[in-house]
Amino acid sequence: MDQLQQLLERQAITAAMHRYCRAADGRDPDGFVSVFAEDGFGDYTRGPVVGREALRAFFDKFIGGMMEATQHQVSNIDIDIDFDDEKTARAVSYVTAWHRFREPKPDYVVHGQYHDVWTRLSGEWLLASRRIAVLGEVHQPRG
Repeated sequence: MDQLQQLLERQAITAAMHRYCRAADGRDPDGFVSVFAEDGFGDYTRGPVVGREALRAFFDKFIGGMMEATQHQVSNIDIDIDFDDEKTARAVSYVTAWHRFREPKPDYVVHGQYHDVWTRLSGEWLLASRRIAVLGEVHQPRG
């Protein structure tokens, strides 16, 4: 894989990370699950969530059900593509996610890192797995 192709592949993964955030914040369950492979895996500190159907149920319960609004931001994106198979990539990115609950309780902000494995299927990069490593949490009173 030449340098230009490496840049294009990394940009495609970065764009998928941004689609994930927009889908979560836009309350779009179809967009959210479409970033994952069919058998994709998520671990958001509440145990493993495996497959698009389970990921949709997770989204519906937490983002669609408990949250009035969210804002996810990713930065410091580091992507390592496996050049032996060119179909697997590992990524670490920083995440700051703000959550406003529907019920009257303090807003919640989490600071952490996403640890991802991406797979390229039919020319598209999809999440094979995403784990969040929580580095800090803040509960903010509404004001």
